[in-house]
Amino acid sequence: MDPILPELQAAAAGLLFRSESDYPFETVDLGRAKYLEPTPAQLLEMLDLPVGTPARTVDLAYFLRNMTRTSPEQSPAMQEEAARFQALERLFVERLAHVQVIRLGEVQVEAFLLGSTPTGRLVGLKTRLVET
Repeated sequence: MDPILPELQAAAAGLLFRSESDYPFETVDLGRAKYLEPTPAQLLEMLDLPVGTPARTVDLAYFLRNMTRTSPEQSPAMQEEAARFQALERLFVERLAHVQVIRLGEVQVEAFLLGSTPTGRLVGLKTRLVET
């Protein structure tokens, strides 16, 4: 197990990705990866999913934009949650290379927040979201 995984797990503990349903984050370690910056098609291959599965890449900041945004009218709890999401985003950017989010599926989406470690492992978090 890569040493960053416990850090990612701690940073994401208790956070929910808010969509039409709220889901927690789970750590993922795809091991020493042949593709350190996988395309959606390569991730499908790595996960043994069908080739026709809808898949696309989005930027991490864009993916987390609604979670990291703050405003003066937010409650202190919402501002604290936004700060935790901002810290999670920084952890990805500062500790991992080739950071990206790959979304798999359409209405029921599985999202992989991935980056590569200096030792050549592909690691990150995954969550689900619902978009109707």
